[in-house]
Amino acid sequence: MGEKAERRVACIRAQEHAAAVPEATARDSLSYEVWGGDLSREQFLSREAMLWRHPFSQRGMRVWLLRAGDEVLAGCESFVVPCTSRGVRGLAHGIASVFVEERLRGRGHASELVRGVNAQLADEGALCTYLMSEVAPTIYARLGFVARPVRVRRLAALQAPIASTVDWIAVTQLDDALLPALGDALSLQIDRDFVSWHIARGWFHADVCGRPRQTILGPRVGNTWTICADEPSESLLRVLALRCDGDPQALAQVLSATCQLAAQQGLSSVEIWENEQNRALPFAADLRAEDLAAIPMLCPLQPGIDARDWQSCERGHWL
Repeated sequence: MGEKAERRVACIRAQEHAAAVPEATARDSLSYEVWGGDLSREQFLSREAMLWRHPFSQRGMRVWLLRAGDEVLAGCESFVVPCTSRGVRGLAHGIASVFVEERLRGRGHASELVRGVNAQLADEGALCTYLMSEVAPTIYARLGFVARPVRVRRLAALQAPIASTVDWIAVTQLDDALLPALGDALSLQIDRDFVSWHIARGWFHADVCGRPRQTILGPRVGNTWTICADEPSESLLRVLALRCDGDPQALAQVLSATCQLAAQQGLSSVEIWENEQNRALPFAADLRAEDLAAIPMLCPLQPGIDARDWQSCERGHWL
C-alpha cells in the first residue's frame, strides 16, 4: 500500500479573484447543492464571484481547504471583523459555509479543518472566531466554540402609507456613525463595509427575483433607528442593527415604520434578533420572541478572551 497523503490546511485569499482561481470556483460549484437555494448554478456562481469582489471580502476574506495530497476533503470561508475585548483592540474572523462533499462526510474532516483554521488564525494574533451553527452546537462546542443564543422576533409587513413622523436613512447615507461602536466588553463591529456586503447580496437577489433594489436602510426617530437589508429570496426585511435609547414610543414608531418599509419593498415580514444587550428594550408585549435556529457561537483564540462577554450578536454579524 502507498503512503497516506499528507493532510494540510491551505487558503485562497479573496484578492485572488474567483475568476482567476478555478479551485475556488470549483468549490462553489460543489457547495451549490447546499447553499444555492432558489438560484440557478450559474446565478449562484455569479453571486459568489460578485461577493468576492466586494470591499468587505477584499479586506481579508479567505477560502480555507483541508487537503490530503491533491484531494480537497473540506472547505470553509472566513471574513475579517474588527473587535475589542475589555479595551483590547484586535480582529475576529467570522467562519461561514463549512462544507464537506456527501461522499466524504462522517469522517471528521470539517472538525479537522476548523481546528486548523483556528490554529493558524491564533498564530496570526486573532482574538477569536465565530460562526452561526445550523447543526447541533455540541459539534462546534468540542472545537472550543461557546454558544451565545439569541432569540428572533418577527413582525408582519404593514400595508400603510409611509410614515411622515420618521426620518428615513438612505443607502447612500450609510455611515459608521449609525452603527454600534466597539465597547469595553467583547464586541464585534458591524461597520459600513459589512452592511454594504449585506445590501449587495440583497440587490443581487432582487435583480434575480425582479424586485426593486433596496434604497432605504431604515427609519429613525431621535436616537432610535434600524439598519436593515432586504432578503428577497425569503421575502424578509432583516434588521441588521437596532439602536434605541429606551423610549417606548420611539421604538414603537421605528418598528412600525420598518414594517411599512418591508411592505413597500414587496416583502412579507421583518426579522429582529434579540440578544442579551437589547432584551430589556421596551418591545410591545404582543411581539413574541422564539429561539433562533442558527445558534451564534464564539471561540476564544487568545488568553483572557471570554466568550460570555459577547452579548450583542445581531443579524448584521451573520455571514
